[in-house]
Amino acid sequence: MDNTELHNLDLGAPRFLELQVTLVLRQLFDTELLKSTALALVATWPVLSKRINLARTEFLPSQEPELEGLWKERKLDKTFDEAFPGHKDAVAQHVVDSTILNQLVYFSEGLKDQLFPRALTIRVTSLNDACLIHFTVQHPLCDANGTYHIINAYCALLQGKTIEPLRPRQPLKLREENIPNSPPPQTKTEEPTAVRHKIFFSNGWIPLLMGGVRQRINQWRGPKRVERTALIPNFVIDKLAKDAEAAGIRVTKHDLLMAWIYKCTMPEMSQLAAKKAAGPPQFSFVMNVGRLLQQNAEFHNLWLVIPTPDPEVEALPKCPPVIQAASHIRAAIVDARRPAPVQQIIDQHSNVRNSPLGPVDWGCQEPNVVVSSWTNIPLYDLDFVSGDGIHSKPVYVQVGIKARKDFGFRAVWNKEHGIESVTSDPLRSLIDRLNFGQILQRPIAWMAIDRKLKY
Repeated sequence: MDNTELHNLDLGAPRFLELQVTLVLRQLFDTELLKSTALALVATWPVLSKRINLARTEFLPSQEPELEGLWKERKLDKTFDEAFPGHKDAVAQHVVDSTILNQLVYFSEGLKDQLFPRALTIRVTSLNDACLIHFTVQHPLCDANGTYHIINAYCALLQGKTIEPLRPRQPLKLREENIPNSPPPQTKTEEPTAVRHKIFFSNGWIPLLMGGVRQRINQWRGPKRVERTALIPNFVIDKLAKDAEAAGIRVTKHDLLMAWIYKCTMPEMSQLAAKKAAGPPQFSFVMNVGRLLQQNAEFHNLWLVIPTPDPEVEALPKCPPVIQAASHIRAAIVDARRPAPVQQIIDQHSNVRNSPLGPVDWGCQEPNVVVSSWTNIPLYDLDFVSGDGIHSKPVYVQVGIKARKDFGFRAVWNKEHGIESVTSDPLRSLIDRLNFGQILQRPIAWMAIDRKLKY
């Protein structure tokens, strides 16, 4: 894929973000084998060794050797239990300190790697009884599906297989059957979903930079920012699903997981419906629109941020608040999937190359939650093969959606139902409400909370 021109959705919300995946393998690996496999990967897919420019609008070839800035490794004389204390008790504790694993795979970066990072970087930390492999992909290149595609290709090369060259990108257009009929100009109205999107984002470098300054000032003033991973056991979602079914409400388990986050972070549904909760917090979700577009290449960002509307009293079913929230979210998803609002939101990205998008209230103290689902991405099924032919699958996965220079994103990994990314500032209720009773040995979900907590 020599043509790496970024389209407007690549330069929208993903522009200043990067995707991070850390895999814990309870198997020793020859780091020279891992390094040579990384070289084979970027030789087959050269775009991965390119560097993004300062404005983050395009990927440019790099003159340095392929592994410079792409690969780093180290050896720690510790076992995994010593390096990651408390991991065995994490399930019982409900909340895990995410920074411990982050520090194990952290490597300092030079100025060039900070300003012009490679499309892909790989960091490896070898322990006495485990190997930690950390992948970072610049988000303008691709979404979570593309990141999984990269890691899966790396595993294939480790197994001695070959991988196909990448397909070229296609223009960003709706499929012909999804193009909405255009009404006469005098009768054309904006879709409510598109209006909320326009209000949620601001355009231009000045609002973006001011938001960054505001966030830095708030971080300096305190309260202290913390990162935590909250475990969500399987039976919690299953019980909610049974309650919704008994109430005759059709929602998915993804809706229920988002509703649980919604309930913990937003004002009461009755207050929202009565319009008594003004201003932030805002709850949004990320929606994939690939099925509506003429795209079939591996690397793209085919998603939009959809702010949810306040619920209406007459639209709320008579059921528990969490299921009410799930029903409200499901209605918002169904409405946003229509071609008309999708086309209008894509049109709002027409000038993002010169005028970048940023949340209008970015950097404020109020909570602002964005949830995304990495549906059906089988990270736990990735198959790494060591030099002596031993197969190893991850026993622990930690993911992140992080902005360059700490914009402040973290994620939720749901083993069975995908990943829910949460962007927020000061919220304590997510931890306060973690009272699940019995916790399963292998929870299907965990949530990393990167925010300031007020005590």
